[in-house]
Amino acid sequence: MSGAQKDSKGSDESTLLLMGMTGAGKSGFGNFLTKDDAFGSKAGILSVSHGPQKEKTEKYGTSLSVVDTPGLNDAWEGQNTEKTLSDIMKGIKMVGGEVDSICYVMDVSKRFTDNEAAVLNYLEEAGNLWPHMILVFTHAAQVGETEDEQKSYLKEVVANPKCPKEFKKLVDNVKDRVVMVEAKGTSDEYKTEKVKKVMSMVQQIRTTSSGAKYTNTLFREVITAFDKSKKSGDSTETTEKKAKEVAKAEIKKAVEKDKSGKRRKICKLF
Repeated sequence: MSGAQKDSKGSDESTLLLMGMTGAGKSGFGNFLTKDDAFGSKAGILSVSHGPQKEKTEKYGTSLSVVDTPGLNDAWEGQNTEKTLSDIMKGIKMVGGEVDSICYVMDVSKRFTDNEAAVLNYLEEAGNLWPHMILVFTHAAQVGETEDEQKSYLKEVVANPKCPKEFKKLVDNVKDRVVMVEAKGTSDEYKTEKVKKVMSMVQQIRTTSSGAKYTNTLFREVITAFDKSKKSGDSTETTEKKAKEVAKAEIKKAVEKDKSGKRRKICKLF
């Protein structure tokens, strides 16, 4: 799977895809970028995001579409393979098969797991990911009161010999596109500063990539399936069924390429 492609639509609006594990704080961060409770956010064992959701915002000279996705290890009761495939399809359709930036959201206070490592391996192999990625750490106050203390903590983690190589690779490859965020008890001034920082990164990515967007085989194949089915006059149900089969086939191919076995732990139902 590969690549980034030029923005053929000539739009001034940027698209930001929120990704991460269940409970990482994606929806809460999405609310930072758009408006209070646009995505809904609540602590708990079960995931809040039941499906992909898109919200638009325009701040500090940047017009942005923010797409929140279900947790990559979604714990919602009843979440099964078919539901997961449907959510993947809907999310891809929402962004038109390409995005300017991907915000990978992690809870800085939680342990980095094998599942997380497997997901990052999968995302890296999907295409030219790193130039389009922004890394966001939530619950930052749990590792330091000030931003300097939070950044120092991150440096210590990466320098630790026991730090997983996938995590080191992630931090190294996003370079300076790292944002530490604390949602609880913070001022409007603090939130404004963080939003401006992310908006600036989105613009920087778009400028550096000369408008090229992130995409991959899965994205392109699903959009092609939707377009072909629509031209054939298929019903909505049939169109979604065809796109779902394409998504299933592409994910299966990716799983079969995995030699470590970690990704199979996540995608075994496919």
